[in-house]
Amino acid sequence: MRLRRAIPGCIVHRHGLYRLARHVEIDSDVAQFETLIQSARNATLEGDRLQLYEEAIALYRGDYFEECYSDWCEEARAVAPDVSGCARRLRDPSRTAR
Repeated sequence: MRLRRAIPGCIVHRHGLYRLARHVEIDSDVAQFETLIQSARNATLEGDRLQLYEEAIALYRGDYFEECYSDWCEEARAVAPDVSGCARRLRDPSRTAR
């Protein structure tokens, strides 16, 4: 209840459940990371590609919810981008992004 008062109109309570209102935009470091990786893979210039990988790696702070062992966490980790691949590409610019 306090959170709904702190950010009015952002949290909806319906049928005993709470959710974010549809107009609320959400951004996360995971989404930013995935966008940077995809942009790097699509970059045509090597300098741009390396810059995007560097930005992605700067966001990386470890495995996704590494202390959580629920099924949803395991599934999220399984589909996470290949961070070690990013690091290899940064160290060896002759490698092409895949």
